[in-house]
Amino acid sequence: MTIDLLFLLLAISSTTGLLTILVLLINTFRKAPMLKGLNSGDYAFNTSLTVIIPTYNEELKIERCIRSVLTSEQPCKRWKVVLVDDCST
Repeated sequence: MTIDLLFLLLAISSTTGLLTILVLLINTFRKAPMLKGLNSGDYAFNTSLTVIIPTYNEELKIERCIRSVLTSEQPCKRWKVVLVDDCST
């Protein structure tokens, strides 16, 4: 068996394997449930959100980060920001 034939068989088997995976993924996604489109007002009333910001020695950047989160578009009616300091010096 020549080296060219060996590489050809390897390429064919690899391609066959990838095509098999692709077909299985397509079938899986076809069977998966689809989410219905929601307007932001549909879920905002019953939804809550907690934004957790982990920090460690971020005194130079933390103010900008917190301001950015607090001035962003309100994601829902009930949301809060929790700042977690990991024993900063």
